[in-house]
Amino acid sequence: MDRRASGAPDVVGQQSLLTALNRFVNAVNTMDDIVMIPSRLKDLEVASHDISGEENNNQSVAIPSIQSGTDLYRCFSMLHAIRDEIIDGPQSEDDNDAAAAAGETSEDDTTAASRKTANMFRYHLRGLFHLLHQLTATAKYLGSRYERDVAQTQNQNVSTFSLNM
Repeated sequence: MDRRASGAPDVVGQQSLLTALNRFVNAVNTMDDIVMIPSRLKDLEVASHDISGEENNNQSVAIPSIQSGTDLYRCFSMLHAIRDEIIDGPQSEDDNDAAAAAGETSEDDTTAASRKTANMFRYHLRGLFHLLHQLTATAKYLGSRYERDVAQTQNQNVSTFSLNM
């Protein structure tokens, strides 16, 4: 097995897609461990000074999907939905419509911004999955085509060798 495909920690760089996805999923899982009663988040709002954070590399990170005044339960729900899509794959359009219909009927600006962020993520995630499926099919084709070509070459060499004897 190729070390790159095994996900060995020394091979996967800090800026790789796998590392970023892993960090996000782990952060949401840690959030789940900390938040014992998610409904309490409905009473907590984001303060304007809380909107930036810090990553492991000590770089300041803006949190674009959270507007000041947003209740944290909406953010919690959005993060869960995104994590689930990363793990289980993108939802179908019908699932997205059903989820939207099950949500609140009156949408304020913060809910609209959260929904817009989630929809943009889903759009790009679907595109990434589609592209990865195409690249996977291309890699499989290339491998099988190479094997077939090598097998034909070996058969021709064996046939030529038999005729020369």
